[in-house]
Amino acid sequence: MEVGSKLRPMFSLPYYRHITFVTSAIASSFLVSNKKIKKYFSFHFVNAQTKQDTVMIQDGNRDKEAVQFTNQISILKSNKKEKNTSKILKSQEFSKKIDSNFYSPVSWFETNHYSANNPIEDRHCECSLLKNNAFFFGIFDGHSGWHCSESLRLNLPLYVSLAFSNDNLLKDFNSGKLSQKDFVQYLGNPDDNCLTFATPNGYKSKQDKLKTGPCNFAQLINIEKYSTSEILQYAYLSMDRDITLEAIPDGECIEPIWTGLSGSVAIGAYIKENDIFVASTGDCRGVLGVKSDQKLWLSIPLSEDHTADNINEVLRIKKEHPNEEHTVILQSRLLGQLQPLRSFGDVIYKWSKELHRQVLDIIYGYAVVPISIYKSPPYLTAQPDIMHQRLNKDDRFIILASDGLWDSVSNDQAVQIIGKYLDNLENGIKDEENGATKLIRYALGQGDNDRLYSMLELPQKVKRNYHDDITVTVIYFDSKLLPCNSKL
Repeated sequence: MEVGSKLRPMFSLPYYRHITFVTSAIASSFLVSNKKIKKYFSFHFVNAQTKQDTVMIQDGNRDKEAVQFTNQISILKSNKKEKNTSKILKSQEFSKKIDSNFYSPVSWFETNHYSANNPIEDRHCECSLLKNNAFFFGIFDGHSGWHCSESLRLNLPLYVSLAFSNDNLLKDFNSGKLSQKDFVQYLGNPDDNCLTFATPNGYKSKQDKLKTGPCNFAQLINIEKYSTSEILQYAYLSMDRDITLEAIPDGECIEPIWTGLSGSVAIGAYIKENDIFVASTGDCRGVLGVKSDQKLWLSIPLSEDHTADNINEVLRIKKEHPNEEHTVILQSRLLGQLQPLRSFGDVIYKWSKELHRQVLDIIYGYAVVPISIYKSPPYLTAQPDIMHQRLNKDDRFIILASDGLWDSVSNDQAVQIIGKYLDNLENGIKDEENGATKLIRYALGQGDNDRLYSMLELPQKVKRNYHDDITVTVIYFDSKLLPCNSKL
């Protein structure tokens, strides 16, 4: 018998009551005055009913105990699963309070990532730009490998910092008096489990020949005539130009080709005083969380996805490649292959036809893009769209994330999750998981614990069939430092 199943006596209580009634009728047909008969039947059947009631009470108690025991086992198993789940989700969780020596409304930030690919292809950075009195937060979603996204993590913050630096700082950097560490301080998780690479032999010499890399970039900068948005665009495009050129094999330093053959989309938030500039290339996404005067959480998009779902992107590409309207976008992908319509790296869609023949055809052993449709390269750009937001007291946080989050979580859902988390913190209710982890938890489980457990137990070889790498950064603002300018 299964634990907790109903224990049934051989005879039911209604059956005994029926027997008692019939027996009493039979006794009445004899000598009603015969007290012995009445006493005999009364004693036995009343006693039998009392025993039966006792048995049923005992059986009921056993049922309750069995159910309680089963529930306790279920709770213990659920608690164990939840502890294991939380441990897995939190393995790369990181939070840091900001204590800068310059004014900034940034109070603290939280990050986390969860992989589908092995190794993970996403990267992220959280940086203080020391010479610019600003912060730069970035999410880099790699594809066809992790080398391009890692190169962005290592170098894009420096390009951005140099782009905003004055002539004296640039001269000191070029002379070697100042180094990257004087410009960029990485604030993120020191125990991050992402792979990286060392500078290959001959790399600096190659950069000098090609006039690429941060030092050569610093010699070309003139920021006096440009807006903040234009400077960010210049930093992004310069970084991608260097990746594209350095990927060309020269017989001496060939390692950079891995950065060029892979690719990465990117979103970066440049925060200086009360101004935020979000520069987006590809389909990572930024969202601002706003708390209205009515205490409602509202979402404001800070980027647009550069995919075939964005009609303006499709029209842009078709305009740049006239007479190729039927081939430049095939099955919602660039040349039928690449989903994001803007990205870093991906030299396959940027190099000339000659480089395709001389390099890519040899590497791959075939035309990686059919010759019949590769007519007018480059087809791909890393130029970002820039959105500017002037912060006020209602602006409480920004969510930056790779598309692994946005594939299953809407802007509004993400803001509601972080808004509730922030409300709890402000009411003294602490949580074991930070906001970034909560978003990843919801992206995987959709609020269903059984689904979440199943997703976390997927074998590595099939995980990518169910979800992408997920990387999240949440940046929180101190509303007390922000001006009152609410219209919500």
